[in-house]
Amino acid sequence: MLFKIDKEQRRMEWGSDGENEYRGWLEVKEQDRGRACDVTVHLAFTPRPDQAQRFEEQTGDRDRAIRQGIETALASIKNACEGHGGKVEYRTA
Repeated sequence: MLFKIDKEQRRMEWGSDGENEYRGWLEVKEQDRGRACDVTVHLAFTPRPDQAQRFEEQTGDRDRAIRQGIETALASIKNACEGHGGKVEYRTA
């Protein structure tokens, strides 16, 4: 398991080399003299063969299933941050 924070660069990295291989990073850059910021998130996920098959069965496209899962997770985070409730349920085709 990797988890690293670089406060000076305003960057966080995470990842796993275990059964579920994933990694990502988040970086915050100040804009407009501190009145706004840009947040960049990079995610990478390599599903196990059984997961890839299940994703293919759910949507007909492994990459689309992964993208939908990420979008669902981000919608849940947005809801929580804005105080509009919680988790958004993932929908299968």
